[in-house]
Amino acid sequence: MQKKKMYTVLIIFVTFTYTFFKFSENGFVSAQTITKKWATKKSFKIPESVLYDADRNVIYVANINGEPSEKDGNGFISRLGLDGEIVDLKWVTGLNAPKGMGIYKGKLYVADIDRVVEIDIEKGKIVNEYTSPKAQFLNDVSVHSTGTVYISDNWINTIFRLQGDRLESWFHSGQLNLPNGLWAEEDRLLIGMDNAIMKVEYKNKNETRFIEETGFIDGLVATGDGGYLISDFLGAVYLVRPGEKRIKLSDTSKEEIMAADIDFIIDKRLLMVPTFYDNRVMAYEVSK
Repeated sequence: MQKKKMYTVLIIFVTFTYTFFKFSENGFVSAQTITKKWATKKSFKIPESVLYDADRNVIYVANINGEPSEKDGNGFISRLGLDGEIVDLKWVTGLNAPKGMGIYKGKLYVADIDRVVEIDIEKGKIVNEYTSPKAQFLNDVSVHSTGTVYISDNWINTIFRLQGDRLESWFHSGQLNLPNGLWAEEDRLLIGMDNAIMKVEYKNKNETRFIEETGFIDGLVATGDGGYLISDFLGAVYLVRPGEKRIKLSDTSKEEIMAADIDFIIDKRLLMVPTFYDNRVMAYEVSK
């Protein structure tokens, strides 16, 4: 018997809770709920990515503020509180079209078209930039526990690596198809792309298709219990696991509200979704 899914939507006053039931050959297995907590005002300027800073208990928001591939100097980073209140709209300016972000030892690394920008968090200013002549459209960022920064370039199907002060092409494969969302685990890098998550081992660069039939992936984050949350840019967020079909948790595509590069705070079970042209960040509580 094939696995079946039943989706039940509960709407209670102004709080929207989506409950998704998954069945197997033995019947009922689990339920997954997602509850909308807050949405910011439409104050951002094309927010493409969000990132939680656990040390400072703040959320960074990357604002493109123009065309995604245009070097116009209009891009900026905002700081957002966990209550949905904007702390500092234009905290760091002088970027072009900032997208994915990652943190390591007080530094915020931001993909900015064909360069990686390093921001000193305490100073709130750009202190370095790293470039490669091969980079064309750097998108997502994920930082390994050792400080190595990985960056996707979905125009040339390549993963770049920043070690020390050197930005270099690290992985290229014919299997990569529009790589975007990245998640750096201890022994392997997960790469979200069109309709699959690829895993690549750091040591020997062995590549394996890890999770299939995902749809297009923009954001990719771990849930802490063996699952992953992915966004498809058009507005949907899914829960995926190896060997299982994806489960849709939310979908704002009918309202033309996109879901770009998400983040997830595991201990708070808080999912944060930047809405791109809708110019907001939305937050949801995801059940265990």
